[in-house]
Amino acid sequence: MKGQVIIIGSGIAGLATAVRLAVAGYQVKVFEANAYPGGKLSNIALNGYRFDAGPSLFTLPEQVNELFSLAGKNPDECFEYLRVNTSGHYFYEDGTIFHAYADREKLAKELQEKLGLSNPKPFFDYLDKAKRKYVLMAPIFIERSLHRLKNYLNFATIKGIANIFRLDINRSMHQVLCHLNRHT
Repeated sequence: MKGQVIIIGSGIAGLATAVRLAVAGYQVKVFEANAYPGGKLSNIALNGYRFDAGPSLFTLPEQVNELFSLAGKNPDECFEYLRVNTSGHYFYEDGTIFHAYADREKLAKELQEKLGLSNPKPFFDYLDKAKRKYVLMAPIFIERSLHRLKNYLNFATIKGIANIFRLDINRSMHQVLCHLNRHT
């Protein structure tokens, strides 16, 4: 054993850190203020209904699988990932129900019918641009640790820096969306 580590909070980050440190040979103790683990990843059961109290989308299952693999466990014994047809349903006061379909054609039709967006192309252009940003930056900020100098000296980081002008870093989200609205 390398030593003892105390982690405050059993949210996703706390639990992931606990697994990594335990696998590295540390004795880990996790302290949580709530009566349940998971932090924001929780739910409320009321009158036979279940409500997500935190994130309603589960992204990056490969990160969860990696933690299980590090601990010598098979994630398939605990999880069954299912791709859903909609990422969410949005309910408006006027009675409109908007379904955020995963299928682009269905989503385009929903945008036109429910939200009156006559041309959904700028919306999809925005999503495509967001995807390009993610693909460009994920290897730097998600797939690597930022506390190691060697992780700054690689092709992914150089590519990210070379494409910095595409990241809208000098614009607020409001400015980006206003630019989108001017082109709809």
